[in-house]
Amino acid sequence: MDEITQLSSADLEMSISNQDIRISQVIAGAMFIGVFAFCAIVFFMYSKTDPSLIPEEVTDGSPVPLFSLILIGLTIIMYFLAFNLLRIIHSPEKLKSILSGPMNGPNGPITDTVQKLIALNRIRMIIRLAMLEGVALFGVVALFIAVQDGTIYTDQKYWGLLIPAGLFFLYVYANFPFKQRVIDQIENELIKPIRSV
Repeated sequence: MDEITQLSSADLEMSISNQDIRISQVIAGAMFIGVFAFCAIVFFMYSKTDPSLIPEEVTDGSPVPLFSLILIGLTIIMYFLAFNLLRIIHSPEKLKSILSGPMNGPNGPITDTVQKLIALNRIRMIIRLAMLEGVALFGVVALFIAVQDGTIYTDQKYWGLLIPAGLFFLYVYANFPFKQRVIDQIENELIKPIRSV
């Protein structure tokens, strides 16, 4: 464990390869593109739909108002969990325990300290992005339903269903895993808590 607490930014800089970073970048990029592509489909459907052809009774029983309320609750819960859950379940003691032995990797056990830190940082990134992506996709699906049943044409406030997607895009952009950002995350979220124990 002393090996982890002795690691400096320079050590991490030398030990983390571009390939290590590229894996995280592909994952984050794929999640970003997935939500973006679905948003593009919704905008395309919106632009190609003639609202005059939608029967009025279709919009009367629309589930979109209910989905909007569910989305507000989900957004609050998921954003709270995305930024606090990992801090709770990965207490400094738990981090020490996880990093003290070998970790399971795709090609067998990971025993190198820096590689374990990279793997744990990547797992944490995936969990956080999956939570934020889930709520973003829920909003986009609700908007897709609003386009399909014509609700969006009668009440423009439902464009607000894209707010979680916008927040997701901003988060991925602001936290895209460039090498220095990954090093900072490893230092601040993994090494620093272990040093404090």
